[in-house]
Amino acid sequence: MLSLLSNSLELYTKNKFKVFGGAVPFEEKDTSMLDLLSSTDLVAGAIEHYLTRKDKLEDFTIKEEADVILQWLAHDGIALKKRTTIIRPDGEGIIGANLAFELKDQPKDVTIIPIPM
Repeated sequence: MLSLLSNSLELYTKNKFKVFGGAVPFEEKDTSMLDLLSSTDLVAGAIEHYLTRKDKLEDFTIKEEADVILQWLAHDGIALKKRTTIIRPDGEGIIGANLAFELKDQPKDVTIIPIPM
């Protein structure tokens, strides 16, 4: 998976990376690192919840917990950009696409500042 991700980076950026690596779980549990890792796990779970249900039900619903995360994915913060990439098998190869989330109703009690990527 690391090799696939490394090779696909050139599709999204002109930057060259001298080092590209990954990590395995820690032998000793570090609470601060587990909290950081759990955020990506929560996002992956919410996206999976949405993607595996949206095509199978006429009137599908999303759990409230997953909906909160999907709303968070719908807009970037000032210092945090979020990108969701889907990679799926397709016949003899694989295909990939970016998944964009948009809020159905904009919140009334916030100021949204558009930040181009």
